[in-house]
Amino acid sequence: MFNKQDLITGSLVHQDLLDEIQAAKIAQKNRSKKPPKIDDTISSLRNEIKGLQLERQGLLDDLATQEDRYRTQGSNISFNRREVRALEMQAYLLSTVIDQLVHGGLADIRKKVIQHELKYSDSPDIEAVRSSASDYVRTIRQLMKI
Repeated sequence: MFNKQDLITGSLVHQDLLDEIQAAKIAQKNRSKKPPKIDDTISSLRNEIKGLQLERQGLLDDLATQEDRYRTQGSNISFNRREVRALEMQAYLLSTVIDQLVHGGLADIRKKVIQHELKYSDSPDIEAVRSSASDYVRTIRQLMKI
C-alpha cells in the first residue's frame, strides 16, 4: 500500500513517510537500550587498567634495555680509548727507539716523536716509555757490537 511508485518520476509516493517511520523505529530502539550496569563499567575499566599496566611494564623493560645498551656502549668507548692510547704509546716507543738509533736523521720519525711528546706531555706514562726506549737502544747497540 505504501510502496506505490509515481509513474512519472519512478520514486515511491510516500517516501517521506517511510523515512519518518524508519527514523522512529531507530529512535525507539535506542531508547529501549538500558544504560550499562555499574559493574560492567567497573569491570571494563579494570581490564583497561590491566592493559595499561602491561603496556607500562613493556615500556619500562624497553627503557632498561636501552640503558643497558648505553652503558655497554660507554664502556666500549672507554675500552677503545684505552686501547688507542696503548697503541699510540707503542708507536711512540718504536719511533723513539728508531729516532735514537739514527740520531734524529729521519725527519718523519722525528716528527712523530715530537707529536707524541706534545700530545702526552702531561702523562706519567711518557717517562716510562722514554726509559724503556733508552733501554732498548742500549741493548740494540750492544748486540750490534757483537
